[in-house]
Amino acid sequence: MGGHTVNHEILSYLNDKELDYEIGDCVKTLSKKLGSDIDSFSYPEGQETHYNDNVISVLKKYGIKICPSAIDGEISESDDNFNLKRIMVGFWGRKFPFEEYYND
Repeated sequence: MGGHTVNHEILSYLNDKELDYEIGDCVKTLSKKLGSDIDSFSYPEGQETHYNDNVISVLKKYGIKICPSAIDGEISESDDNFNLKRIMVGFWGRKFPFEEYYND
């Protein structure tokens, strides 16, 4: 289970107090309502300019272990759990990567 902020703010634009609220309150509220630890997150919008090392530090402070981006691409061995790319099916004309799933 994972979080996605309180108000869908672009995290890299926020000061430390705002980051603490958007991430911390989201994680605490979800954890309380679901009765489970929250250890994953998703950056709002998730492009390279939408998160940074400060954002990642706050995520880790609240126990987040993984937060994939929305940057189109495949994961490489050098990617860490806070900079993972993903195949963005349906964006920029990209189809699902396996032919057996095409519905054309």
